Amino acid sequence: NLTGFDVAANATEVDLDAFSTYYSAAQANMVQSDSVAPVNLEVEDALYTLLAAGPTAEIGPVSFNWNDEPFNATLRILVDTAALPPRDSFTLLTLMFGGTVAIELSLEVSEPLAKMLATRGMAFQVRRGAAEQGMEMSAEDAEAIAASRAAVALAGLVAQGMLDSTDVGYASEARFSNGTLTVNDNVVPLGIP
Repeated sequence: NLTGFDVAANATEVDLDAFSTYYSAAQANMVQSDSVAPVNLEVEDALYTLLAAGPTAEIGPVSFNWNDEPFNATLRILVDTAALPPRDSFTLLTLMFGGTVAIELSLEVSEPLAKMLATRGMAFQVRRGAAEQGMEMSAEDAEAIAASRAAVALAGLVAQGMLDSTDVGYASEARFSNGTLTVNDNVVPLGIP
């Protein structure tokens, strides 16, 4: 029962010509037959021009109630033009690991909704694990196992500092910049050398 769905969005300093060129080039790049081919220079050129304008985008707050339980989130994408390298040094790797773009996410969710979402995710994993071992498991059995695991998982995320407990549930702030992911100011290892 989804009610009260509301979303706001805002973007500034978007070079519309560069965006149009980037979109067209990216679409053309997607239809190439070699799935491991590098991104072509036209796409990189258009992306570089788009970033050089210093765009920012914010999607949120996104809010809704699911079975009367609230959820709120905001996603921000920020571009630091001072960190943008010269065009001849720019690649998608320098984009992700050079500090040009930062992505921030904040969310708040009620405890019952967090438990329900965690249980659904765990139930999928439980049933998939059973199937991989050649066992059949009913949705009810998977849900029961998942419910106990979900509570432990949420408590673990709070203990690790990935989630903060609030008066109504949980909250979290995440940021990815310079190849580093932080969640509530805790660095999360990504396993990327």
